[in-house]
Amino acid sequence: MNQQGARWKIVAVIVVLIAVAGGAGYGWLRNSQKAQIRAYVPEVPTASLNNDLLQARLEDATDRALNGPDPVEALDELAAVYQANWQLDPAETALEGLIELRGDAKHWYRLAALYESQSDFEAALGVLQTVVELAPAYAPAQLRIAKIHVAQNELQAAREAYAAALKIAPQNGPALVGLARIAMRDEDWAQARKDLEQAVANDPTDGTAWSALSSVYDRLELPEQAAEARRETAANPAGGEYSDPWTDELALYSYDVYQLRVSASSVRAAGNRELALKLFQRALSLDPQNAQLHRELAMHLSSMGEDEKALSQFRKAAELEPEDSDNWSYMSQFLHERGLEQEAEDAVWKGLSYNPESPPLLMYKGKLLADDGHFAAALQAFEKSRDLRPTEVSAYIQIAQMHFRLNQIDEGIAAMEEALKVEPDHPLALTTLAIHAIGEGDRERAEKWLQQAKAQYRVPREDVAEIEHRFQMRFGAL
Repeated sequence: MNQQGARWKIVAVIVVLIAVAGGAGYGWLRNSQKAQIRAYVPEVPTASLNNDLLQARLEDATDRALNGPDPVEALDELAAVYQANWQLDPAETALEGLIELRGDAKHWYRLAALYESQSDFEAALGVLQTVVELAPAYAPAQLRIAKIHVAQNELQAAREAYAAALKIAPQNGPALVGLARIAMRDEDWAQARKDLEQAVANDPTDGTAWSALSSVYDRLELPEQAAEARRETAANPAGGEYSDPWTDELALYSYDVYQLRVSASSVRAAGNRELALKLFQRALSLDPQNAQLHRELAMHLSSMGEDEKALSQFRKAAELEPEDSDNWSYMSQFLHERGLEQEAEDAVWKGLSYNPESPPLLMYKGKLLADDGHFAAALQAFEKSRDLRPTEVSAYIQIAQMHFRLNQIDEGIAAMEEALKVEPDHPLALTTLAIHAIGEGDRERAEKWLQQAKAQYRVPREDVAEIEHRFQMRFGAL
């Protein structure tokens, strides 16, 4: 019998057992619970773990499942730890036992997720139908069903699942985007536009929806709307995530620091800040000397308004790795945004004492000097940052600004042109060069820069209108 057939047989047997148990009031399960559990407690696969802490956790939970006072809870822990750490065969065994003992939707759902991760879509869909029956209000189940159908190019079934998700959660962004993508594949641009415009109306920070909407506007030959959608995409690079608690929470059992960081970022994007905080904290419990983790936790705490705790984490990151200029530059930015200018300056100077050739810290140094009116010294700092990191456009822009402050107009214009070599169509460079050409009476160059600015979605439309007005006042109609 193939693997899918075997899984279907197991699932069918479990369904029958649960039905029988329900009729008997689960009494027979309680009477033979230990025997039932023993059949589903996997042997710890010590040879494949390569992690002492993980092995110790599994051995402890295994012992409690076999001999402890609360074996079902121990089996639940085993299933979660195995699945979170990609030990899928023992995870499947434990989940099957939990389903037989409890029959709750959450464990059915996690079993479906396990099957899906192995590309066993037929088994996953079969299990998800049971989830829908047990927990009809759990929208992520419908989203997962739709995702599987899309992967198999079963678009009508996917459309129905997305529609079912919207009945449960009418503002569900991923469902609307999913429907829109199906409409795009069918070249039904009007329907795709309707779905995506509803998605961004529900959540204006949904970068995924904005990105798809820009493509739809392109196909509908709506250039101004497409440009606006691209501006929103650039301003909202994250978004489009949807909370899936029954699988998101599995990450709390992970022993992989990198995976914990990835999961924390994902659930944060989905709006679950508290779970993201727990995941960052768990990662640090496994690797407390990881300066990058402390910095990422600081940034997350900052987003939660926990400024005092955030600053403590920024300082810890800098203490652990003072040579990493990012620790100082992020801390300085954090302090600057809160009006703590002296502390921000102190962080910059201290960071430079450890890393005097750090491009981001040199940029901060230049800004501090410019704020104090020391434009020539600021120019030197920006130029040094540019020389160390010539592909970073912000240095060229600041160099140009300092030349302008020093009344060195030609040098400033030259720096803006250099900026465009690094980042073609940079908004500030384009608008500055267009205005300068108009002022100089150079119609050819003015028209060149203006046309590029009009085509660049990141240039605000009001800025384009102002430049067009100046052009017409100087040269007449385009």
